[in-house]
Amino acid sequence: MGYVTDYINKAMERVDDLKKEIAATGIENDLVCFRGECEDYGETKLMPTLFREKSRVLKDNELIELLCDYDIPNSDHDNSLSKVIMGQHYIEISRLLDVTFNILTALYFACDKIEEDGFIYCFVFPESFSPNSYYLQQHYNKIVEGKFKPYSRDFKVITHSHNNERIKLQSGGFILFSGNTFTKIPKEYYGEPVKIDKVDKSEVRKELHVLFNVNESSLFQEKDKRKDIIKAKLGKSAGNVFAESKHLRSELNYYLRRVESEVIIKKNKKEEDSIAIRRFMRKEKSDIINFIKENFPIEKEYEMIEEIENEFRIIEKGIVECQ
Repeated sequence: MGYVTDYINKAMERVDDLKKEIAATGIENDLVCFRGECEDYGETKLMPTLFREKSRVLKDNELIELLCDYDIPNSDHDNSLSKVIMGQHYIEISRLLDVTFNILTALYFACDKIEEDGFIYCFVFPESFSPNSYYLQQHYNKIVEGKFKPYSRDFKVITHSHNNERIKLQSGGFILFSGNTFTKIPKEYYGEPVKIDKVDKSEVRKELHVLFNVNESSLFQEKDKRKDIIKAKLGKSAGNVFAESKHLRSELNYYLRRVESEVIIKKNKKEEDSIAIRRFMRKEKSDIINFIKENFPIEKEYEMIEEIENEFRIIEKGIVECQ
């Protein structure tokens, strides 16, 4: 068995386990993606570069202006999110974390720095957004304009992006972190990473090149558009509608779905007892109530908080009944 096949099999075992956990929540249209990191970054693993530089203050509008000043986005990139996605591959300073939908690409990047062990992170997410989703574009605009304060743990998974040739070749997507401070991706969406032993890295790179034509040239050169792939994806992306009056409600529902899914996964994995799960729920309820207070009109606060209390009672009842 070759090095590449061996590591792919290990990664797919992780994916299978994660898909079973997500399936237990009743969600069927999950999304699988990967990220290769060439060493153990410790506390900054799976963190966008911007948040690693603690002295830097995130100003989205300033970033977009600089990208335009240096002519990084072209005329085709006519919205803020598109410009930031374009810029990510040039300056790597944004709210975005790069992921890939091709495990071979993740393996390639995990095998950089041959003096260190690398890692492949396997993700299975219950929901995702198209990079061309009008909803997501308007959501990001509201963040840029300072008109919206998202839930503290909010992140959005962005599916295959073809904003530039490099992203296409790498089957790239992104995870958008909405807050001004970094909050880790919940462990429920990824398992233990697959460790790539440093002594194997050279052989893995060699096999990727010889057997799969995955190398620096193939990942960065220009290629034709893939019309069949686009046609196959039509109508399957989530979040294509944005209505100003419904944005806050849509976001609130999205946060509640995530909390419920994470609670179900925690319960099924049996790695945390009911006390720990209830502690988690209390923290999430508090954060969501803060989101309501920061974004909803004062006259709606009482009604919305009462609704959140009821939603969490239902989630907790489900835990008790399944114990």
